[in-house]
Amino acid sequence: MEWIPDLGYCSLAEAKMEIGSYFMGYYNQSRPHQLHGGISPQATEE
Repeated sequence: MEWIPDLGYCSLAEAKMEIGSYFMGYYNQSRPHQLHGGISPQATEE
């Protein structure tokens, strides 16, 4: 929920683009995951 704008999105296409960018960017590449010993999923795969 932290990346969703307070007033929502203007369209479904905009929502899909922003949420997809979040998952492919910050969530997979940067965010540390406790399950993986505090490293990102991308680093785990490498």
